[in-house]
Amino acid sequence: MEYGNIFKSLTSAIVFFSQNGHTRQLARILQEETSSDLFEIVSCTRYPSNYQAMIEYAKREINGFFCPEIETKFQDPSIYSVIFVGSPNWWFDVAPPLATFLSTTDLSGKIIIPFITHGGGTIGRCETKIREMCPNSEVHESLYLPGIFSKLSRTQVQHFLCQTAKKLA
Repeated sequence: MEYGNIFKSLTSAIVFFSQNGHTRQLARILQEETSSDLFEIVSCTRYPSNYQAMIEYAKREINGFFCPEIETKFQDPSIYSVIFVGSPNWWFDVAPPLATFLSTTDLSGKIIIPFITHGGGTIGRCETKIREMCPNSEVHESLYLPGIFSKLSRTQVQHFLCQTAKKLA
């Protein structure tokens, strides 16, 4: 696809948090399509494996504005022009590990392209939160897809990247 060259010439990275693998799967599709460097955020706090317990735990973190300690190999934002940031949608917000990354990493002057996975519902505050946490960045419209992917999802990713590349060209 022609948009791949745009993301290569602008030097791009993908930084994401994934609890159950859905956001990771979308991050890998984005990497295949753009040849971006890929970096996963890992929470130092383990989330419960039971779905209902995890939802309650995450809800308390979000409501309490808690930012857990994280680990990631992403070190130097200065070498990238474009940074894709990804998260599952938890209670209509970004997951706290991504919030930690955004609040502790200076992304000033960067082009930020959010991607959010969800189990249903609306994007909620996800995009707004990323804009608030990156006030000195150019935050683009989010790619927002269900956590269960299909061939249609790759087509949607390709369409999204084409539209985004046009805005960057």
